Amino acid sequence: MAWLDRDGVRLHYETHGAPGGHTPALLTHGFSASATMWGSNAYVERTAATIDARGFDALRDSPEVALAHHRRPGALALAARGIMAQRDASVIESLAGVDVPALVVVGADDAPFLRAADYMAARIPGAKKVVIDGAGHAANLDRPEVFNAAVSEFLEGL
Repeated sequence: MAWLDRDGVRLHYETHGAPGGHTPALLTHGFSASATMWGSNAYVERTAATIDARGFDALRDSPEVALAHHRRPGALALAARGIMAQRDASVIESLAGVDVPALVVVGADDAPFLRAADYMAARIPGAKKVVIDGAGHAANLDRPEVFNAAVSEFLEGL
């Protein structure tokens, strides 16, 4: 298993595909997911790196999980709300400073995130936005063939 250690944070990562002079793709995920969600999206014609951003897979062998005993599932939801809350607007305010090509992908049925995707695409200079019909929050899992085609088309245009 490959690990990246930065400033006391240990992240699991995997690389897929063969390097071929193409720009690599970096696939990450939200809080409650893991890098395994990208299984059907690590294309073979391009190097893709999946980072397990402290998701469940990265923690499965950790002492925290070994000692975990959850008597109150409701407490997990409260903890997640606290972990996912942002302290300030620094992440949103930093979008205008993104200086690499960016693709914002959202599922058409992901109503809570449609406006957020519009906002991100408008704030990131030169960003391209793709809305995937028939997909919800995990558009890459709901419609992997459409997601892969959109990402491949974006990457080929770089």
